[in-house]
Amino acid sequence: MDLMSADGTFIRAVMEAQRAADLALVRKREALDNTGFPGFARAFNNPELADEYFSLPNKGWSYAGTDYYEVVEFGRDGEMRTAGVCNYKSMTASKRPGNDLYETVAADNYGFGSIITYGPNPNLPTEKQHTPPAMQRGPANRPTDDVFGTWVITDITALVGGRLPCGKPAPGTPPGRTDRHTSPEPPASLPPDPGWPDGEPS
Repeated sequence: MDLMSADGTFIRAVMEAQRAADLALVRKREALDNTGFPGFARAFNNPELADEYFSLPNKGWSYAGTDYYEVVEFGRDGEMRTAGVCNYKSMTASKRPGNDLYETVAADNYGFGSIITYGPNPNLPTEKQHTPPAMQRGPANRPTDDVFGTWVITDITALVGGRLPCGKPAPGTPPGRTDRHTSPEPPASLPPDPGWPDGEPS
């Protein structure tokens, strides 16, 4: 997958916005508007699914480190696309309220996956369609403009294990580490790569 393509832009924005929605203080469909990604609520395209997808309560934990994403499957059926994306989490850590220690994940939780089906909005005529912008790279953690084009998600499924090859450690994970690890210092939060243009890094 060329991350500088229109598909790369859309997939990156969906995965990063989804993570931001997971961490938002508000829940369910309200989380869609609290990601810092303009246009995500429209691109998600399913408020009822959002009520289910972002239903778990935010417990006020602190999160640090670096998430890694990889597109491991990609296919097209006409104008619709389906992407399988792994999220490797072994270089992230969480801290419970009132706790001074950050806790990393164990090997069996190294990676999670998502299957995303998306494409042009079927409710818009062809002349009103436009693709997400290509060549999105820069120092910012989030784009300042809507980078979803008129594309929308038609199905998104979160996976844990099995369906996608996501059970591997993220780059930089100490060799041989398999169990949960606690430390007063979290893993490094690296700059975004490829990041987003415009705006200021956040």
